[in-house]
Amino acid sequence: IDEQSHRKGKKHFICVLTNLDTGTVVDLLPDRKKETLLAYFQGLGPAFCQQLTAVSCDLWAPYLAVAAACFPQATRVLDRFHVVQLLNHGLDRFRQRLRREAPEEAVYKPLKWLLFKQYHRLSDTEIDTLQAAFAVEPALETTYWLREAFHHILDRPQPVAAAIAQLDAWVERIHTQGIPHFDAFIRTLQRHKNQIANYVEENLSNAVTEGLNNLVRSIRRCAFGMPNFQHLRLRVMAISG
Repeated sequence: IDEQSHRKGKKHFICVLTNLDTGTVVDLLPDRKKETLLAYFQGLGPAFCQQLTAVSCDLWAPYLAVAAACFPQATRVLDRFHVVQLLNHGLDRFRQRLRREAPEEAVYKPLKWLLFKQYHRLSDTEIDTLQAAFAVEPALETTYWLREAFHHILDRPQPVAAAIAQLDAWVERIHTQGIPHFDAFIRTLQRHKNQIANYVEENLSNAVTEGLNNLVRSIRRCAFGMPNFQHLRLRVMAISG
């Protein structure tokens, strides 16, 4: 379950439902409201809802509420991209603070996108750039490796209970070291710990959905905009199917 903006600047979102097994669009809904989603899935009937084994979505509360109400037997997995996006936001806030406190320090200037990348994806030159910044501010290195440790928990196939225990230990490490930059993320983690940890068994994400979102955007671009939702829905369903 995902969404995308239908009319920019209008806060108008359409909801995209995707079959992650087949990589196809199941349907498009005119908005992402809870009542719209409930009515749609209830209209499909219990037989449809009961066959679902897992659901992947972001942190939008109506998605989680509808999944719990309509598919209680399904495993709910928070999309890893959105989870890590929140985690990276904490790391980036620390970078921004360093830039404000030392605007003339050259080693901080190229860091923004480097800090978002996992260590094993960095080139030798990028590693050297990071190490130069770490030498100036050791707390940045500590914070970066704590972010990497979170990734390592989700990368490892293991029982959900084991992942939850490791997430608890990860939070305890942050509190012990007195690092405040992940406070907002930790609050989210505590609220949705099970759905985040479910990733280690299901290995589900919205990656397929994001690809299909690009299909929807391409259709709109080719039509020079398609404000009529039903016209857009019919075109997407015809192409995706």
